[in-house]
Amino acid sequence: MDFREHEMDFREVDRRYAGLKRQHEAGTISDEEFDDELKQLMVQDDQDRWWAKSRKTGEWNYRDGEAWVRGTPPGYEPSPSLSSDESAPEPQQLIERSPSSQAIIPNNAPVRDERRQRRRAPRWAILVVGLVGLTALAGIGIFAIMGGEEVPPEEEASGLASGYSATPSSALDCPVFPADNVWHADVSGLPVHSRSADWISSMGGPDARLHPDFGTSDEGITYGIPYDIVDGDHPKVQVTWDGPDGGFPEESDPGPYPFDADTRIEGGPDSDGDRHAIMVDRDNCKLYELYHADWNGGDPTADQGSVFDLRSNDLRPDGWTSTDGAGLPIFAGLLRRDEVASGDVDHAIRLSASQTDSSYLWPARHQAGARSDPTLPPMGARFRLKADFDISGFRPDTQAILRAMKEHGLIVADNGTDWFFTGTAEEGWENDMLDELKSIPAGQFEAVDASSLIADPNSGEGASYHQSS
Repeated sequence: MDFREHEMDFREVDRRYAGLKRQHEAGTISDEEFDDELKQLMVQDDQDRWWAKSRKTGEWNYRDGEAWVRGTPPGYEPSPSLSSDESAPEPQQLIERSPSSQAIIPNNAPVRDERRQRRRAPRWAILVVGLVGLTALAGIGIFAIMGGEEVPPEEEASGLASGYSATPSSALDCPVFPADNVWHADVSGLPVHSRSADWISSMGGPDARLHPDFGTSDEGITYGIPYDIVDGDHPKVQVTWDGPDGGFPEESDPGPYPFDADTRIEGGPDSDGDRHAIMVDRDNCKLYELYHADWNGGDPTADQGSVFDLRSNDLRPDGWTSTDGAGLPIFAGLLRRDEVASGDVDHAIRLSASQTDSSYLWPARHQAGARSDPTLPPMGARFRLKADFDISGFRPDTQAILRAMKEHGLIVADNGTDWFFTGTAEEGWENDMLDELKSIPAGQFEAVDASSLIADPNSGEGASYHQSS
């Protein structure tokens, strides 16, 4: 049977690929089922070149002799949600198949849309597999991109494993809010909050464990929340506040936003999760954040957008949300690899709780509570690692994070899995460090009463603070 009788167009492959990936992320198909279905995603162009999608970036690659080369199929306009200038094709392993194999997408290929389900930092491996070869590649046979063959030198040097997790290439020359901002406050000497035991009990009890919600999966995929640094002259666009949650235009900053087709999105370009996008204008020291961001072919949409002046202590209007439930900036609470490597994390860390009270504590500006219940932590609740917890036996990078948890603490900023704290989606997080952090029980933390830090309830300035040397 002639293989080309069963060719699909590139757009159809895009659609099927996205659907299968959503199924795999949702857990409705296994790794093997996902792998088997994706083996069918293969297209031959008019020049008899075979095209397959990268297993980790979703980008198109064609077979050129004995190598895979990233490219754009002829007559095909790349979907903005699948493009990334900074994504390298993953290593490739060639697996032979018989010439009679057919690249057919089954009619019952499952597709499931869960855009309205909020999940944090999906951790799926993008396993796009394609057939290559036939008689034109007689010495090679028919192959599938599986991950492991020859890697071009420039790809080997980059070490990139996904299309949404590369470290921004430009350094940030702005403060992440002033030194006297509450995010930088020293809370090590504050009194324990009267509800500390209740809040910890509601978050799984003292035996629950910390969980860093960032790193690299066993499949080599990085996860966390990415960010982009842009120049002040980066083109800006208006965003329509009409996302999966219906949009929050009345509590969004109008922008425009330096958002484009290449902006990194939490979970990847086709994620069904929170899809946070963070952009930092390094020339004007402005922070832009979007929730449920979607480039949408050049007509961008999101549920919410917030803009912050990184040189100011201004808070959002009282009662307003942000891209987080607490109405706070996400970027301020993210652990970044550069600061951990330096040994000095000088800010509080973003934390989630599965259920929160329908109130909020300064500096939070908004609640997203399950009910009115003082035994639940409110948005803005601040926890610290106990002073007598011995960190001397941990790795230096782990110690840097634990020192920050003692001095600056963690701030409940959104609903999510209990004791999940957030870092950036970038290469290089050490698994041994992450494993050490996972060993620390919630019973070694205590909630603090931070009310004495309030200089002005409508300002993020702290009455006392720590300034790093």
